[in-house]
Amino acid sequence: MTLALCGVAHVPVHRQGVPVGALATALALSGLCLLLALALLRRPALPLLVTGVLVPAVFAGAQMSAGRVDVVGLLPLTEATLAPPWIAGPVATAAAVTVMVALLAHLLGDRRPARAPAPGRKTAVLPARD
Repeated sequence: MTLALCGVAHVPVHRQGVPVGALATALALSGLCLLLALALLRRPALPLLVTGVLVPAVFAGAQMSAGRVDVVGLLPLTEATLAPPWIAGPVATAAAVTVMVALLAHLLGDRRPARAPAPGRKTAVLPARD
């Protein structure tokens, strides 16, 4: 859900003064967010989860560094999004954190050791309560 919100929030709609390459990159990343949201609904595979963390992290990093780092086209790109920058940045951060939690759950979810009784040791069967 947060990946889909991130994709919609970062669709470039205002094109004044933004280089075409930056617009194409933003549109591709925004579309990738939407496609990842759909793909993760079907099957949360490890490569999809890793990509799902990286794509919103790129948007969040662009929002955080837009006013601080002098990169050509970064400031107009963050202001060309559908949502205002003060909403788009936290949405991208929330999407990255949400998918990171899903990735950690996927990686650590199957690590339960199997507990089998020792050979030769009998297990006690308790009588049923009525």
